[in-house]
Amino acid sequence: LQKDTPFEEIVAKAKAGDADAQFYLAKGHASFGTGVPHNPQESHKWYMAAATNNVPEAQFYLGQHFYEEAKSTRGNAPKDKAKRQQAAPIALSWLAKAAKQSSFKAWVFLGKAFEDGTVFAKDPVEAYKWYHLAVEKGDNNIFAPVTQRNALSLKLTPAQIELAKRRALDFWEAQGQERKPTAPK
Repeated sequence: LQKDTPFEEIVAKAKAGDADAQFYLAKGHASFGTGVPHNPQESHKWYMAAATNNVPEAQFYLGQHFYEEAKSTRGNAPKDKAKRQQAAPIALSWLAKAAKQSSFKAWVFLGKAFEDGTVFAKDPVEAYKWYHLAVEKGDNNIFAPVTQRNALSLKLTPAQIELAKRRALDFWEAQGQERKPTAPK
């Protein structure tokens, strides 16, 4: 999209299925002072559209959104448990889609999520896998989770570390990756 593209034209492109326009509207509606009216519901709608059109940043946003929703629903009432049980798999699904498109943010987030164990089952081997991908395949050394991976390695056996590295390599090869990972902005 060009910087001077009229808002109405962006909306028309988004409605016609243009993923860049959808993502632009999603981010714009989420913020103040962007020239796009602040509207969280519209933002979510356009994030969903962009994510469905395979925009990794939109997929990551939705994964993070549903993760936080599952994490913040703490009560033991049946409706709270149902909300958590509904949000957690949706979060994992969107984060996995972003991860498959080499989203560096998704790799790091999944590492933290599996290490934390608050929303997804705690799995230090899986956490190490995602940290390892971010460190070894990521192209942003400033944000690479080297410290997290190294700290986690002190809690794992050599066999668990090798298993995590094998999982990371299998994941990478299954994607047939030739492109660079998406770095944080």
